[in-house]
Amino acid sequence: MPKAPYHLADETRDEVFTAAAARFLILSEPTRLKIMRAICCGEKSVTAIAERTGTTQPNISHHLRMMHRAGMISRRRDGSQIFYGVADAQLLAICQTICESVAGAVEKAAVVMTGASSLFEHYGTVDVEGPE
Repeated sequence: MPKAPYHLADETRDEVFTAAAARFLILSEPTRLKIMRAICCGEKSVTAIAERTGTTQPNISHHLRMMHRAGMISRRRDGSQIFYGVADAQLLAICQTICESVAGAVEKAAVVMTGASSLFEHYGTVDVEGPE
């Protein structure tokens, strides 16, 4: 069941919506969603995140800096290594919910396409141009 609508004072609505849109903008890059997934169960080093996401270390470092500046992830130094973790559990929950929803839709579409493909194999192709 959906939650009751959140209440915002009229004078803060624009500020809140602008800040929320900025967070969504940062998360609109697939690599950053992969990073959130990589660190969802605990802190990871840059090397571990790069391995889990299949992305280069310099690329991961760039995204981590941006996400850290936005307050989405935390970082902790341990000797020469820096470990990154989720700073906002609610943000992680949003990412997981959206990705799970999309994954369900993608899987459903794949099933439909597999079924359609089987029909074409069974009945042959359809002449879409019609008679000459």
